[in-house]
Amino acid sequence: MPRPDLTEERTAQILDAFADCIGKSGVAATSLQDVADGAGVHKSIIRHYVGSKEDLVNALTVRTVDEYRVELQEVRDAQSGAKRLGRFVDLIFETEGDAFELALFDSVSRSSGDFPEAYALVEELVGEVLKSLIEELRLAFPAAADASTDVVGVGVWGMALAAEVVGAEQKELVVGLRVAADRLIETLGDAA
Repeated sequence: MPRPDLTEERTAQILDAFADCIGKSGVAATSLQDVADGAGVHKSIIRHYVGSKEDLVNALTVRTVDEYRVELQEVRDAQSGAKRLGRFVDLIFETEGDAFELALFDSVSRSSGDFPEAYALVEELVGEVLKSLIEELRLAFPAAADASTDVVGVGVWGMALAAEVVGAEQKELVVGLRVAADRLIETLGDAA
């Protein structure tokens, strides 16, 4: 009887441990041994199922980006109109959750030469989210000029990124950024 294929299970176990490690220590300070200890496996298991540290970064980036894309699609599929725009903005302003995401994306962005595959994926996601935000704004405010919608979209996305950087620890600042984003969005209704 053949042995069961553990690839998916082991890979998920390893990526979960890597996410925990970088949430605590960051990408640079996390070693393969740290990941192995966190996953409860030998370092050779990591090399067998995932590969090098760069491969870990790439695989975790792919998984994280894919999960974010699913969340975006769920918002698009579940709602319409103003509620959909509101939920979309809620999603991009979400600061609760996994500390590893910010550490991962920050490390990938700052070290684009070290992780070119992951950097390209994060850059692609940022572009997709901005494009989707502008599309949502155009659907919610069809009478607004495209140039105005573009500027508001960039401003709101910039505020969402700033909220992600300051994180949930500075809740008042995050709330202020969200209120400012909502007011900026309201200008599209005023301009129409």
